[in-house]
Amino acid sequence: MGNNINRLLVEHIDLWSSADVEKRSGRGRVSVNSSGAYGISKLKEVILCLAMTGKLSIQDSNEEPALDLIARFTQQEKDGVGINHPSKKESLGIDNSPLPNGWGWVKFGDIAQHNSGKTLDKGRNQGILKSYITTSNLYWGRFDLSELREMPFQESELEKFSAEQGDLLICEGGDAGRAAVWMGEKPICFQNHIHRARFYGGINPFYIYRFFQKLSVTGEINQYRKGVGIASMSSKSLASIPIPLPPVAEQARIVYRVDQLMVLCDKLDASCENAQNFHESMVLEALDPLVNTRDAGIDSPAWQRISSNFDELFSSAKSVTGLKNSILGLGVLGRLTRNNFDHMDESHLYDQLRLERSRLISLGLLKEKIQFIDFDGLNSLKGHIPHGWCWVRLGEIAEIVRGGSPRPAGDPRFYDGHIPFLKVGDVTRSTGKMVEGWTASIKEAGLHKTRLVKGRTVLLTNSGATLGIPAICDFETTFNDGIAAFINLSEFVFDEYLHMYLTHLSSWFLNIAAQGQGQPNLNIDIIRATWMPLPPIKTQHEIVSKVDEILEICSSLQARMSTAGELQRKIADALIEQALI
Repeated sequence: MGNNINRLLVEHIDLWSSADVEKRSGRGRVSVNSSGAYGISKLKEVILCLAMTGKLSIQDSNEEPALDLIARFTQQEKDGVGINHPSKKESLGIDNSPLPNGWGWVKFGDIAQHNSGKTLDKGRNQGILKSYITTSNLYWGRFDLSELREMPFQESELEKFSAEQGDLLICEGGDAGRAAVWMGEKPICFQNHIHRARFYGGINPFYIYRFFQKLSVTGEINQYRKGVGIASMSSKSLASIPIPLPPVAEQARIVYRVDQLMVLCDKLDASCENAQNFHESMVLEALDPLVNTRDAGIDSPAWQRISSNFDELFSSAKSVTGLKNSILGLGVLGRLTRNNFDHMDESHLYDQLRLERSRLISLGLLKEKIQFIDFDGLNSLKGHIPHGWCWVRLGEIAEIVRGGSPRPAGDPRFYDGHIPFLKVGDVTRSTGKMVEGWTASIKEAGLHKTRLVKGRTVLLTNSGATLGIPAICDFETTFNDGIAAFINLSEFVFDEYLHMYLTHLSSWFLNIAAQGQGQPNLNIDIIRATWMPLPPIKTQHEIVSKVDEILEICSSLQARMSTAGELQRKIADALIEQALI
């Protein structure tokens, strides 16, 4: 079987290293299934599954069978270890699944003394201050001791609540089942949300540790987790877990072989990550001149370099997303269209805009607000734009208003009527430019508590983690205060151009412009003060058309990548299933 697993690893190296790269977590205590590539995580899964069925190791008929070993030890008391003795050898046979010769099914409670740690209560606890391990110190296969806490322990408690070298520590809650073997030279205390297991009969704790990894990657551990919200694994549940136990010497061979293969997987994973990082850097380097160089139009050397290396550059979903963002940036800077406005300067367009505002104000259709706030990062938006364009504030092209909600929420006097009432989720759920529907409605009695806008209105979310997301609503609607609307839009502004520019600014809104502590917030004054490059209306239509055309190509490319990724995952799963037969 050793040669088979080698072939499985080597012959399909491209599949393991390319099947659907996942986003990594920032912490190391997450599931062992969180490595970078789907293929590599599946390969680790099959290694653990094969190990726990004896398909990675050689069986030796001369070695003492596992159940004989345990039966022998149940006939005598071990030094200071309270054993949960089975009454008969036969009682250990708890699973009908076939195992190799010399192996046997046992319950966790039959092979280990185990207990949870000391409850944390500094106010009541007395004794000697001792450092102790919490679940935040326990990672898969290792401990982080950089931030240990202290708690008083009585001398009589230390034996029960201390881990010694070779003890297996297992998380009770959260990522229940997460485990590591304590190999410190000195004992260490542990809290009540950690189980300590001390094995007898020479059972290898590293074998049991790998077994818990296998339970985690396959999801079998969920059978032993209970509770609402944060599931936990009680001592009773832990004791009931069936374990396929090989002879002691074979346990060591399995641990050695799994360690070898996991090192290979980790090297492959690191190699994939390095290649991915290099590729991302290469894409950024190629795209940067397009946005940050003045002469980077569709005929520029930068475009030519991208065109000639397109397949190599844009071979991942993330790189295509980067291309989409760059396309938006290029569009609003006039670098996707040819601009011929030698007869017009920027003051001409701006003067037309001001005349229009003055007329609307005189008619009482627009409120006169000419003061704009300033804040860090605002002027970074302004750069070189083509001749005939001008820079304007968003508050100069429309009146920007915030919605509202009838109170109390859900009051039948106001809600569940025939008038659409948009929430932030209705805007952010849109897959294209348009709002695709609504999930709430109000009655006419609630209109005085919110705002009604006509169809074809540009909306922008302005609070929470999803602020800065625009959409165009083409039906008459009301909306809550998590949404801002651009009403009385200038005739010199194409609403889809405004939508495109707001989409381009989404990350800027969230990371730079948003104000407030805790939950980000975009107040109306910030939105009004934001700069926008404004071309003549005809050019706006040309830009939107060109950007839509290119983004459609990008979306098709991403769809093909998604289909290919799904196929790779299915192939990886099929290979895993075949290997486990």
